[in-house]
Amino acid sequence: MLNDEWVTVGSVTVDSGRCLVVDPTYHRDGLYGVDEVGAATMASVTSPSQVAPLNTPDGTSVGAVVATGYGDGAYPVEVRYITDERGAARISEMRVRFIEPE
Repeated sequence: MLNDEWVTVGSVTVDSGRCLVVDPTYHRDGLYGVDEVGAATMASVTSPSQVAPLNTPDGTSVGAVVATGYGDGAYPVEVRYITDERGAARISEMRVRFIEPE
């Protein structure tokens, strides 16, 4: 069962006008480095969608770099939960709110 409520679980602080979403295991295992992050960041700057994939040197996409609305700041990280068939709460969605809706 999906809980419709978004719950704030933390925040992400941005100083580059960009946010990187990636599984930390890929960083730990060295599957990408500074060059790949730099390339994805620059690609997001020139992309009409303001988004670019983070790729490993062999071209495998492991994350995404996204523009952060109006730039630098601290942005809330929110999640929504589902209750699975065993009654356990699991995260079904995550969002980072860069601009508050009016």
